Amino acid sequence: MRFIIIALILLFYSPVNAKVTKIDVPISDMPMKAIESPNSKVNLIMFVGGPGLKHGKLGKVKNPLIRAKSIFKQSGANLYFFPNPKKGKAMKLSHRISRKHADNILKVSKIVKKRNNLPTILVGHSRGGTSVSNAAAVHGAKIDGIVNAAAMTTTSNKVSSKHIITKILKKGVDTHILIVHPEKDTCLVTPYRPLPKLMKNLKAKSKKLVTVNGGGTTGRECGPLHRHGFENTEKELANSIINWASGL
Repeated sequence: MRFIIIALILLFYSPVNAKVTKIDVPISDMPMKAIESPNSKVNLIMFVGGPGLKHGKLGKVKNPLIRAKSIFKQSGANLYFFPNPKKGKAMKLSHRISRKHADNILKVSKIVKKRNNLPTILVGHSRGGTSVSNAAAVHGAKIDGIVNAAAMTTTSNKVSSKHIITKILKKGVDTHILIVHPEKDTCLVTPYRPLPKLMKNLKAKSKKLVTVNGGGTTGRECGPLHRHGFENTEKELANSIINWASGL
């Protein structure tokens, strides 16, 4: 009986303790971390906001795309966490809007798709939204689709108009777009207010806006443990992305 109980416990916890593998990619001196399953139906390439993945480690990063990894995996997604170009170096905003970065994203997207030939979606949180929006603006239909989660929508002293998705996507893109955003996001550069106008005017293969209500506020307003970082709403974030991607 004891062995049956242990087996059931291991079965129950296996999705949470998902095995992380490493994939060498020609755009970084670090490998790309991946969580794959033979039963997955979609690939999600994750772009962490802030400084990005400076050391390539997932365990200590509190970004919502990483916190929700078990939910994504259980819902049928392969996960690939886009690495910074240099180990220990932050990913600057100037790099996120560069042609080189957009080209590197396309390279990685092709590498991922060759592994299983599944739809491959770019998912960016906060500053990561700048990365995926820029890639879509540059490469259009070569990108299967993008998701902006609490991406930057307005400027500040450190953020110019060329960094925000309302500017990057203004001319439209030839791919599918999902925007998931907390309605009461109080981070200085990610207010919800500009999004309805963007969605009204946005030209894309398809477009959808998901408004997330509620959320925690235990950390900094622009940090991962606040409404901006989908604190307590990780499941809604993950399910919104999976449900949308499965319908493309």
